[in-house]
This record gives sequence, C-alpha cells and structure tokens, in this order.
Amino acid sequence: VVAKERAEEQVKDALTTKEAAEQKAYEINLAKVSAENRAQETLVTKEAAEAQVQELIVANTTAEKQIQELVVAKERAEEQVKDALAANEAIQAQVQALTSAKVSAENRALEALAKKEAAEAQVQELIVANTTAE
Repeated sequence: VVAKERAEEQVKDALTTKEAAEQKAYEINLAKVSAENRAQETLVTKEAAEAQVQELIVANTTAEKQIQELVVAKERAEEQVKDALAANEAIQAQVQALTSAKVSAENRALEALAKKEAAEAQVQELIVANTTAE
C-alpha cells in the first residue's frame, strides 16, 4: 500500500513536472514566434530604410547635376557680363571720340565763320574804298 501511494505520488509529481515542462515549452514557443515577428518587422523596416536611402541617393545625384548646371550657367552669365562691360567701354570710347570730333568740327566752323565775317568786312571796306576812289 505504501509503495502504491509512493508510486501514485511519483506519478502526480511526474504529471506536474510534465505540465510545467509543457507550459514552459508553450511559453518558449510564444517567445520564439514573437521574436520571429519582431525579426520580420525589423526586416521590413530595414528594407524600407534601404529604399529611402536609394531615393535619397537619386535625389542627391539629381541635386548635384542641377548644381553643376547652375555653376555652368553662372560662368556663362559672368562671361556675358564681361562681354557687356567690354562693349560698354567700346561704346563709351566711341562716344568720346565722336564728342571730340563734334567739338573739333564746331571749332572749325566757328573759325570759318570768323574768317567769312572778316572777309565780308574787307569786302565792305574795298567797296567803300572803291566808291571813294570813283
């Protein structure tokens, strides 16, 4: 009888140990599934981050090309400004030359007018002298 009771007690202990082991296995399995789910979420997050990195690389490359285009456009604009300044200086030099030529022509015209007036005065004097001589 005592041996039977001990055997029954050992069976109860074995069943309790078995249930505890099954519960622990269930908990471990839940933890494993949870870890796998987190790993899958992390993988999805990683792939999304990699896609964003690729998009940023493309955007950066595009921005670099645009910067280069703007640098080239700036250099062209600077050359055009230099050309315009040189043309402006040439025009100013032409204006100065034309102004000098105009002043010179006006001075010659004034000299010619003065000579004409002096000649007319001499003609008048000769007319008076001729009239007096007659």
